[in-house]
Amino acid sequence: MRIRPISALLLALACASIWPSYLFAQYSQLEPMACPYRLNQFRVAVEAPSGEKYFFVADWIHASNIGSGVSSAFYDVDTTLGPYSPLGLTSDDGKARWKYPGIYVSCHKRVYYRADRSIENVVPIYRVEYTEGDIQELASTCGPKTSYAEYDPYAPTNDEDCSHDGSGSGGGSGIQFEPGDSTGGETVDWQTGIGNGGVSACGTAATVEYICIDLWNDFEQKWDLYSCGYATTC
Repeated sequence: MRIRPISALLLALACASIWPSYLFAQYSQLEPMACPYRLNQFRVAVEAPSGEKYFFVADWIHASNIGSGVSSAFYDVDTTLGPYSPLGLTSDDGKARWKYPGIYVSCHKRVYYRADRSIENVVPIYRVEYTEGDIQELASTCGPKTSYAEYDPYAPTNDEDCSHDGSGSGGGSGIQFEPGDSTGGETVDWQTGIGNGGVSACGTAATVEYICIDLWNDFEQKWDLYSCGYATTC
């Protein structure tokens, strides 16, 4: 009676042929990794108070904040690679500004293993757990497109004769100017951008820009938005 031993042998051989391929099959797994010192051109999505989501791209540098660990870290904008405006970061579409930006990131890697347990590929994964800073939406469907420039209203070259509210000498062309338009020397209303009859210090080179003025808050050590409006520049 050799049926049982032969059956047992066949079963053992079948299991032996199946077991290695099952044990050493290709697979991947998520593992923690040390966060890098820099995240270059890292894109971050931030939600504004309105619920709208905006995307910002910047070079980030590891900040030695309390709470930073091996596989998680705080990052600030890296100002060593280029100039950084105190006005903050501007979103991809130019419709929002991120002031005092900061991100807290968890760092992992997806490791792909071969059948022989050797590593085939490693893909780093950086997840933004939360963000810091203030999101200011700059434009609406009827608002102007904005641009940024350093402007000192107290400098002698900017000594323009106009009243505090941006009104001119009265009357004026009444033309609705947009950023980039030449006024021919006329000033514009700060709130509306309409020509108000004032004489620009720029003369015929006067060009309309939509600008925002921030004042440094020494007590809280941050920039506060003072006002945004139309002005003639040159």
